[in-house]
Amino acid sequence: MSSCTDPLGCERAHQAVVLARQAVLKLTDGAAQLRIAKVGSEAILERLDELRTLPPTPDGSPHPRAVQITQFVRRAIDRLDSHLDDAYCETHALIYQLDSTIGQWELEELEPAQH
Repeated sequence: MSSCTDPLGCERAHQAVVLARQAVLKLTDGAAQLRIAKVGSEAILERLDELRTLPPTPDGSPHPRAVQITQFVRRAIDRLDSHLDDAYCETHALIYQLDSTIGQWELEELEPAQH
């Protein structure tokens, strides 16, 4: 077991490790959101390909399957948009937290030593 000779430095190192772990979790979550978006995009493209082959009904209305596919695509795009927004917000919140913490450390280092 090692003892710390610089308590402030040790505390900052501990905070850095905690923030790094949070960053890994957030970035992993963001990567998962992007994978979901990729799979969703592929499914949307498959549905759109199917939609192109459907003829209209005799009265000129869209084919019922085309209507169903269009609704699926709209829901999928909304869901993808939500997932990507979540990942974006989480990532930027983490970046802000890291910047704030590092900025605070820098300010503390600039303060004159009080005796």
